[in-house]
Amino acid sequence: MLIQMINTTKTYGKVESLVEAVKNISLSINEGDYVAVRGSSGSGKTTLLSMMAGLQHPTDGKVLIDEIS
Repeated sequence: MLIQMINTTKTYGKVESLVEAVKNISLSINEGDYVAVRGSSGSGKTTLLSMMAGLQHPTDGKVLIDEIS
């Protein structure tokens, strides 16, 4: 299985109070790879993993699993 994120962004809120939880992330994770996601509280780790799992959709960009969005 291959997971790809291409220029992926996730924003919440309205224009006056817009929050970019994940901003312009591009990555590829191949089958058998081990990956750790680290960061301070509120840095977007859970949002990133939720998009990779298909639980949330990105505001912009693509998330592909085995080249299927």
